[in-house]
Amino acid sequence: MQKQDYKDLGFSIRKCGKDEIEIRLSTFDGYIRGFVRTILVGMLCVGMYFDTSHGIKPFSQEIASIKQNITWAFNPNALIEKEYNRISIIHNSREFMNMFPEKKIEPYNEFSASFNERILESRFKIGFCLFGFFIIIFLFFFPKMNGIRVNRKKRLIYWQSIAKTFEIAYVPEKGNPLAGLVYDKFGLYAFGGGKRFSLRFDILTQGEKEPAHHYAGVYPTPSEQHNDHILLAVQAYLTEENPEFLQYIGKRFKVFGSYPAITFCNFAALPCCFSHKKAQIVLDKALEKWRQKTENQKQGWFNTMHGYQKRVNRQLEDQELDNQIKKPE
Repeated sequence: MQKQDYKDLGFSIRKCGKDEIEIRLSTFDGYIRGFVRTILVGMLCVGMYFDTSHGIKPFSQEIASIKQNITWAFNPNALIEKEYNRISIIHNSREFMNMFPEKKIEPYNEFSASFNERILESRFKIGFCLFGFFIIIFLFFFPKMNGIRVNRKKRLIYWQSIAKTFEIAYVPEKGNPLAGLVYDKFGLYAFGGGKRFSLRFDILTQGEKEPAHHYAGVYPTPSEQHNDHILLAVQAYLTEENPEFLQYIGKRFKVFGSYPAITFCNFAALPCCFSHKKAQIVLDKALEKWRQKTENQKQGWFNTMHGYQKRVNRQLEDQELDNQIKKPE
């Protein structure tokens, strides 16, 4: 791989310690965050355009409406007294008294009570706006989901969900280090134009009949060959003592660089909780169960995964897509 290819891996892979790396997810990470941010920025631009085209200061009407609702919700007497004083001046004027001599201004308490519905309505609007605001903030800074982790010391590839459940794939001592899972270089990828894809990893959880799908790699991907580079990096990490790509990745995923779209979709993401303690307990138990299996049982499991991989490769071949890992020339 070229030096730039190694640098680009930093967007998708990070170090989690001496013997573990993490591959970030794609669809449920950068894509959702980027999609929401694009919609919000688009709405802001459209709103600014319409206001300025009508000679109005951008969002001045919306801001004024919010301020008024806040006043009605939390300091209604300021507005009610102002209105009451205005009406009092009219009622006490000579002209009004001559025209309506029997009409008396109602007491302030009765007058203010007529605005109770307006006050409740404003409080509801403020509550709804606050709820919507926090939802927008959450989506704008959408949490970075836990990615696929590769532990070369325990020789396990695993994923921890938000609910702290685990999916674990075993790495064979010899042969293809990816034999314990299924990969698909042409995974789900929004707006890829048929040229760019996410890297799909399928992990078969014990007791399940079908593997679970995970779409990995940074979104948007920096190059069409990026999925191959991730797979080559994982293979190297599991077979070499000090693979070259480790020199170019850090403890955090890269966000800033030569790709503004990657920065836009991935900067300022909220962290997602990862339980290291529980992970070690679950991995140790899984490893203990694995070691209790006979060699035939282990090979049978790898054969099952190989069957899934052949099925995926065959399906992609029918679409004229080559799922073999391609090494750079």
